[in-house]
Amino acid sequence: MSQSDQSQAVRNYLSDLKAALVGLPHEVADEIVAGITEELAGVDATAAAARIVELGEPAFIAAEAKAGSDLQQPLIPSASKELADSRAYIVVTCALVALGGVVVPVAGWIVGVGMVAFSKTWYLWEKLVAIFAPCVALGLLILGAWLVAGETGGLTWWHVAILGAFFVPFLTGTWLLIRGMKRHAATAR
Repeated sequence: MSQSDQSQAVRNYLSDLKAALVGLPHEVADEIVAGITEELAGVDATAAAARIVELGEPAFIAAEAKAGSDLQQPLIPSASKELADSRAYIVVTCALVALGGVVVPVAGWIVGVGMVAFSKTWYLWEKLVAIFAPCVALGLLILGAWLVAGETGGLTWWHVAILGAFFVPFLTGTWLLIRGMKRHAATAR
């Protein structure tokens, strides 16, 4: 149903629902709004009003969704959830991804990637990129250097491994920082 076909009551209800769902993971909130929008699509104003009464207040729907979301993430203590959404958490996490492996070889990077994995700031695909892209890129750099090293007599494969171990996580951490800060700024409004 197009925006012009929706009754004012439906538009107000969906607007209130979106406002009530702030704080939930984006995927969950979007799924709830899409499902309710679909339920209210194609019905006349009277039927929509009756269905809205059956659905209940947006605050109630949001509270139920938040409770369900809390049950799905038992590994994150409730006090840590607010910290995991803070600017400081984003900066520290990205710094560990970018430079943690240099400060504490391998373990620092693993801690940073673990913090990314448990954060609600990044989408799942961004988390997967942060975890696997450095490993794949470093492997390809080492393989390429190893294949070329015998012909050029220049950099050896381990030179490339050392340089790649620094630059690839640095680029990944910078990318995560940019995406995380944009998302944090958008949700802070």
